[in-house]
Amino acid sequence: MTNDERVSLGQRLHRLRTDRGLGLGELARRCEVSKGYLSQLERGEANNPSVEAVRKLAAGLEVPVADLLGENPKRDRRKVPLPDGLKRFAARKKRAGEPLTEDDVDMLTGIQYRGTPPKTDKDFELLYEFIKRVIE
Repeated sequence: MTNDERVSLGQRLHRLRTDRGLGLGELARRCEVSKGYLSQLERGEANNPSVEAVRKLAAGLEVPVADLLGENPKRDRRKVPLPDGLKRFAARKKRAGEPLTEDDVDMLTGIQYRGTPPKTDKDFELLYEFIKRVIE
């Protein structure tokens, strides 16, 4: 693993951890790794994390390993405009003090039923609340 890849892994690890509101200690406990090792990974100072460590980190963050490794391409936010209904729903959540995360927006953007995406802000709200309830 090159230094650039470690920095990228560390940056993704830090972003995913903070997006979920987890401290170093909490994620370390979930993953059964030391807080110091986790800190070194985030700073890009740890050498060659094992496959097992990467799996534990992904499980602790509740993301696929591919997301942690940066192998899951997300939509290019500069090229794919958000649907109007999703824009309205996201704005309403933000005004309510509960902004959607980038992962939430990516998930909602990718949902289709029989090839048709949701249209209205109410459609997106119902999907979001249902998925949130099922996951939690």
